[in-house]
Amino acid sequence: MGEKKNQKHGNTPLYKIWLYIDPNCESCIEKFPVVERLTEIMQGENIEIDILWRQEPKKTLVDTLDISKDKQYRTGSIKVLNEYPTYFITDEENSVQMISDDIDKIVKKMLSLDEIEKNAIIKETNIYLKKLIGQNDKQKQKLVYFAMDGCPDCQNVEKFLNP
Repeated sequence: MGEKKNQKHGNTPLYKIWLYIDPNCESCIEKFPVVERLTEIMQGENIEIDILWRQEPKKTLVDTLDISKDKQYRTGSIKVLNEYPTYFITDEENSVQMISDDIDKIVKKMLSLDEIEKNAIIKETNIYLKKLIGQNDKQKQKLVYFAMDGCPDCQNVEKFLNP
């Protein structure tokens, strides 16, 4: 979507997380804040977050994203048979490592990879949360929710927060 055309970088990311979406899909558009958040948190760990559009999005939609146009691509005549939204993890050679429609599974996979420094991502997440909570927006209330894997109480709250 940006100016970049099939360029190889000397600074190839170790992994990429791709979000395959349709610009006319409401649930796809709802995933943007998560993708923008991941972009900010994981950028220091040599993980790139990219968007793969099923078809040409409206310019106004592309401009509202806090993701560089150089990290947004259109499939053109290539048809991906997965439903959308779908996340892909690819490595340096662009080999697909995982496909899922669940961002939580994607993040868990990224954190389990040996080459990824989990503590650095935790540190970046803490910095992100401090900035988010520290914003002086008196109009909106904020809810910060922490959960543990396998905790039945956390799973019940998760059902309530994500109906």
